[in-house]
Amino acid sequence: MKPHRTIGIALAALGAIVACIMFFNGPSGTPDVLAFRTLPYAEQLAKIKSLAQADPKGAWQFLIKAGMKEGEVVIDAHGMGHVVGNAMYEKYGLAGIRFCTNEFAYACMHGVTEKLFATKGPGSITDVEKTCTDYFAQGESRDGNKFSGCIHGAGHGLLSYYAYDVPRTLRSCETFSENVRGYCYDGTFMEAAQGSPESRKSFASDAWLFCKNVPEAALHACSRYLPVALSAVVVDGTPPETAALVAACAQAPRSDEVRWCTETVGHMIAQHDHAQPETIKTECGKVAGAPRDICLAAAATEMGFQGYQGWHETAHLLCSAIKDTSISPNCESDAERAGTREGRP
Repeated sequence: MKPHRTIGIALAALGAIVACIMFFNGPSGTPDVLAFRTLPYAEQLAKIKSLAQADPKGAWQFLIKAGMKEGEVVIDAHGMGHVVGNAMYEKYGLAGIRFCTNEFAYACMHGVTEKLFATKGPGSITDVEKTCTDYFAQGESRDGNKFSGCIHGAGHGLLSYYAYDVPRTLRSCETFSENVRGYCYDGTFMEAAQGSPESRKSFASDAWLFCKNVPEAALHACSRYLPVALSAVVVDGTPPETAALVAACAQAPRSDEVRWCTETVGHMIAQHDHAQPETIKTECGKVAGAPRDICLAAAATEMGFQGYQGWHETAHLLCSAIKDTSISPNCESDAERAGTREGRP
């Protein structure tokens, strides 16, 4: 072999080793936080799956470090949190939920209960409510947001178990105590709107008829997730615009359903453009009157709820842009409540 070729191969090998050391320089071979943030989402997900299989608690702590900066979310980590929650269940059973914390909209908790029902089915509902209550609803560890996130995850898991049969899942949600089953309904419709393509199409095809046939207590959740389902129905390669989503919301038979639905449009815009307050204002400005102001207020709240970087400043800018303050008189305080984990109003 020629000397210059040998040297070239050696340098290439050295470069690969250095790159590997730079990436996997954390404890127990965990990736470097800054390097992880720069990876494409698919690669981030693959790394988290690998870490979670080996050490779910360590994977969760790493994801928090990588996904948060100065208390604010800097990467799209909710789906990865589900993966870690699945691994928590596989290693610790339902008790693994105690190792989950609030970050990324309670994604880890969702993953634990999701995996439980995929494994054991709906006969475990009473176990879920008891475990959620024991860990998060009493004593010094009492945390209302963790408790609601714990039950919410059950809705995701049940709908997956029932192969996206929403009516059947809602009936199972009724096994929960009356004062908490709303969280299960919410998880059910979130999964219906984001899960299988068939589920999304069924939800979006005639949504208000779909919502008409659910229990009154589940109506809020059904209305909230309609725009999420509609946004996944792509026509000619183009998802529906803000104005089309708001127009769909306006078809609701009741004014409260119209508002709940329109608020979700604001949440979705914030999730997509959380670093761009002017873009959020432009998107909400594609509709006029009350829907515009509802959209802005909801986006401000979502900024706080998700803990996005710079959410205080962005929420202030969005709330200041509201023309009719009677639409959302507590816009900034609602965003602050959501941002301090007192819950989305």
